[in-house]
This record gives sequence, C-alpha cells and structure tokens, in this order.
Amino acid sequence: MLSPIEKAYYGLNRYLPENSYSGIIAILKKHPIPIKVVKPRNSKLGDYRPHWEKTGKPLITVNANLNPFSFLITLIHELAHHATYLKHQGRVKPHGDEWKNIYEEMAHNHFLGKGIFPSDLELALRKYFTRTFASSCADPNLLRALSRYDAQPDGHFLLEQLKPNSVFELNGRTFKKGEKRRKRYTCMELSTKKNYLVSAVCSVKFIE
Repeated sequence: MLSPIEKAYYGLNRYLPENSYSGIIAILKKHPIPIKVVKPRNSKLGDYRPHWEKTGKPLITVNANLNPFSFLITLIHELAHHATYLKHQGRVKPHGDEWKNIYEEMAHNHFLGKGIFPSDLELALRKYFTRTFASSCADPNLLRALSRYDAQPDGHFLLEQLKPNSVFELNGRTFKKGEKRRKRYTCMELSTKKNYLVSAVCSVKFIE
C-alpha cells in the first residue's frame, strides 16, 4: 500500500527510469516540494523557485520531453537546490560547494551503483561528479552519454557524428560543418556566410 507521500508524487513514475522512484521518495520525505512536469523549454531542462510568484511557495519544474535518465538527473539537480536553500536560506551561491556536496550525496546515496543507469551513463555520471558542472548540459561527456537514450527524429545526428563539410539544419537555418575548436565546431551559415560556434553534441538534421 502506498504511503500518502508516494501517492502525492506517483505521477512522476511515468517519467523516471525503472527502480529510481523509491530514491526520489526518500529525498522528498525529507524535503517535500511541489513538482510540475511542464512543456519543453529550449532555455532550460528544469528549474527551482524558492518562492514561486503564483503561490509564494517553492516549486520545481522539469521538462516533459526528457528521456528518463535526463529527467532523473535534472530532478535530482533541482531537489539539491531545494535542500540547499532550506539549509542556507539563500546565503550561498546557487551552484557553490554547498549545492555540489548535497547534489553528489543525493546521487550516491540513492541512485549510483544501484543498477538504475546503464554502465556507460553510470561511468559518465561518476566522472561528472568529480567536477560537478552547474548543468549536465555543460559537461559534453555526460551530455553525449545522455543523448544515446534520446529518441532522435529521423535524419538527426549529433554534430560530431557528421563528416567535415557536411550540410545540416539547425533551428530552421542551414549550415556547413567546419573545423573543431575544443568542444565546438565552426559552422558557416550558408545564407549569410557568417561563422558560428556549435556544440559538438548538438542534435542537428543532416541534409544530403
């Protein structure tokens, strides 16, 4: 029989990887907070608001279109923000050491080493937590591992998978792939001949 808190958050089950729900509930028992699954946003995967403007109460939102592993990682990220805020009341940096320590502790205590993540993603996460970027999207190795579990539309690839000089479409604009500069490629927009830097792990539509 489900406890009241398990019933309250049961809808999250459909978005989470198998066997991860109990870990989320364990965190929420200590730090309960409303969680809304929302329409996709290009600017962010999720967010935490200590004082949501509509209610004045805390709220976590997570994009509905994330694959289960991305959804879980994003949710833990935001729950760590909530726990950090409750402990320090906004007196520390949003992605400072206090948040990093809580985020890593939540991940290791409830999710890593428990068969929830595939081996390649588990390894990427463990490496990620040795540095803990402010966002999973800021770590190309973790983003690359997560993208393997995305449902890619037909004809879409990671930019790094395309051959040099390949033509591709991104956000309705057409580009040609150029040379790599660290984590990004110099790509020329064909209509304007201007160059732009595009992430190596950006999903693009290949044009034959």
